[in-house]
Amino acid sequence: MPRALTEQEKRQQYIRFLNKGKEIVFSLGIKKTSIDDITKSVGIAKGSFYQYFESKEVFMLAIIMEVHQIIFNLAEQQINVNGDLKNSIRTFLLNLYKTPELMFLSKYNDEINTLISNLEDSHILKAKQFEASLFKKIAETCEIELTNMDISVVSNLIHTLYLINNSELIELEALQQTCELIIDALLSYVFGG
Repeated sequence: MPRALTEQEKRQQYIRFLNKGKEIVFSLGIKKTSIDDITKSVGIAKGSFYQYFESKEVFMLAIIMEVHQIIFNLAEQQINVNGDLKNSIRTFLLNLYKTPELMFLSKYNDEINTLISNLEDSHILKAKQFEASLFKKIAETCEIELTNMDISVVSNLIHTLYLINNSELIELEALQQTCELIIDALLSYVFGG
């Protein structure tokens, strides 16, 4: 009988699942990625997967939450709190399009929506709370007052930025200007005018 993993080994295994899974999902999408693909890439038996994740959907949600964490880490690194904060946030959001993380969220948006619709409410609530905590952390780092602001509005405006890339109805010639207007609306909301 194999020895039990330590908590540190379990955490490392969990991270390996997310990292390998993210690589596969970024290339194949959510629908085409199987648990077999994931466990083979990690190099463990399929049954071990369920020690970490109750289902493929919960695993995919963990990947999506990890992608959000990466985006917020980028924001913390790239937003200059000592300079022109508003312009720094604007530049970050405009450049966000070019990241593999945002491209993934945009490209597989329909699959993400299907995934979310199949999750239990408790998992969706956990994801929303996680994302709200990331927004609050960025606001604190940037010393932005949250008392007169609804984080849900900020979240919706930011989601609109990546959803806009996934619509057949979007006029590509006007995409840049449209995104700039959405970002201006977001900044106006956050900074008040």
